[in-house]
Amino acid sequence: MKKTIAFLLVAVMALSLTAAFASSSPSGYVEPVIVTPTNTNAGTRAPQQPAPVNFIFRLIDAALNGKASEQLEKLNQFVNEGNPVAKFFPEEIQNAIAAKLPAGAELDALVMNELEAFETEDAGAAAKAYDEVLVKVAFTTNYADAEAIYPILRLENADGSVTWHLVEAEIEEDGSVTLHLPSDLLAKFEGAVSAVIFILNTPYVVK
Repeated sequence: MKKTIAFLLVAVMALSLTAAFASSSPSGYVEPVIVTPTNTNAGTRAPQQPAPVNFIFRLIDAALNGKASEQLEKLNQFVNEGNPVAKFFPEEIQNAIAAKLPAGAELDALVMNELEAFETEDAGAAAKAYDEVLVKVAFTTNYADAEAIYPILRLENADGSVTWHLVEAEIEEDGSVTLHLPSDLLAKFEGAVSAVIFILNTPYVVK
């Protein structure tokens, strides 16, 4: 299926986690910029002009967000009890990651260096305007030497229900990460009262 895609560029200094996920550094961001989308989806949606909506994706320091801090505390405890970090997530997320692992990689060997809260603006409008939005994020962690990454989003709604989402992503040459946010996921952002992103990755390749 051909896609209408918007590109966002986000420069971020994100949360830095130790092996036990115990410490963090201040977080900041540069306001995202929507670049001209590739519009080839006229068969299912009317052609869109560049940047028809002001969609914003913004990271928030986990230390400044109650839900993210709560998740970090639970994760600390889980890992300190000797559990692999990947087992912290729901079984369906584990299975989805396992199906994507490179040859020779093991689920229990994955590591995690990033946990951040995030917020969005005009996500509902973006969901209607685009099939997919690509968000390029430069975290504190440089992922250039990681073979694969697995971003996981935790969304909590006003009624207390929680959904987990594994999103597609690529590692760029500069070590930043490009997240693929499909329209159905963008629509879920609109109703979420809390949103947290975790990034698992394969161990770094020694060059």
